[in-house]
Amino acid sequence: MTIRAYNGFESDATVLQAEGLTFSATPVVDSTYRHRTTSGYGGNRSLKLAFAESVTIPTPTVATSDEVQLKILLNTSSARVHIEFNPTAATPNATVCYDNDGYVRIRRGNATSGTLLATSASVLPLGLWHTLKIRVTARDSGRIQVYANGNASALVDTGASVDCKNTVTDDFTSIRIIGQHLVSSNFAYIDDFVHATNGTIPDEALFCLMLRPTGDGATVESTPSTGSSRYATVDEDPVSTSDYNTLSTAGHEDQLTMANLPATPTSILAVRTLVHATGEGTITLIRGLVKSGSSVGYGTNQALSTGGTFTTIKDIFETDPATSSAWTPTAVNGMDAGYEAN
Repeated sequence: MTIRAYNGFESDATVLQAEGLTFSATPVVDSTYRHRTTSGYGGNRSLKLAFAESVTIPTPTVATSDEVQLKILLNTSSARVHIEFNPTAATPNATVCYDNDGYVRIRRGNATSGTLLATSASVLPLGLWHTLKIRVTARDSGRIQVYANGNASALVDTGASVDCKNTVTDDFTSIRIIGQHLVSSNFAYIDDFVHATNGTIPDEALFCLMLRPTGDGATVESTPSTGSSRYATVDEDPVSTSDYNTLSTAGHEDQLTMANLPATPTSILAVRTLVHATGEGTITLIRGLVKSGSSVGYGTNQALSTGGTFTTIKDIFETDPATSSAWTPTAVNGMDAGYEAN
C-alpha cells in the first residue's frame, strides 16, 4: 500500500493552511466533537465545517489504473457532506454525498445536477460518527464503492464498468469535502482522512494522532532563539513563530525525542513529520527525518518560502528505517523525529 495523504486535523489552523490544504474560510479545529473510542483513544481535534465551507486536500496525480481509497470519520446533524473527486475541473469527476436524509448517494459530476449512479439501500443515522471508506476508479468504465463502519459489504456500489468520470481526464489531483446544511446553525465534523493507493486500508478503527517533542535527541545542531533546549522552541500548541531554531549550515539537523503513543494500536500505517519553517540565507530546502535505534530515515528535500513566510513541510515514512518493515508501537515510542536543512 502507498499512503498518498492523511490528516487527523490535529494541527491548529495556521499549520493546516500552511501545509497545502485549501479552505473556503478560515479553518476551525474543534476539540469538543472529535472521533474517539469509548475508552477515550483517538485524536484530540476534528475539522468543523459550517454552511457551504469546504476543504480541498491535494493528492498526487492518480491514474486510471489506480484504486483510490479514503477513510473519513464524520459527524452530521441535519446536514449534508459532499466528497468531490477532482474538484479542480469545472465540474468534479464524481461526488459521494452523505445527505440529510441519511442516505449515501454517488453521482457522476456534482452533487446537485450530476447523474445519479447509485443510492444506498439503508441509512446512516444522523448525529453520529460514521467511518466511510470509498473506493474509486473514476474513468469511463469505472466503479465507486462506499463501505461504512468497517462492514465488509459495500453500503452503496455503482457496479462495475460504469461511466464514473465527468471530465475529459481520467486522473484527479485533489479531493474536496464540502459541508452543506439545511440551516446555518448546523455543522459537519471531519476527522481522520486517509488516502491510499495500491492496497486496502484496514477496516478496524483508524486514527491519526499527533505526537510532539519532549526532549532533545542525540544530534541537535541548530541555535535556539531562546534558552538551550531545541525541543522547547518547537513544541507549542498552537504553533508559534515567536521562538524557533535556526540551522545555517547545509546538512545540519535536529533529532528530537517524541512523546509516546497514548495507547497501543493494533498496527501503524505510517509516520508523518510536519516541519513549520522558513528559508533564510543559503538555506532554502528542508526535509523531515525519523530516527529508530541508530538508523535515520530522511524525507524529500522541499523548497522553503523566504522573507519570514512559514511553510509546513510534510514527509511520510511508511516503514521503520531500522527494519525496513512496518512500524511497531515499540518503535514509535522510542522514535526521534526532526529535520535537516539544505
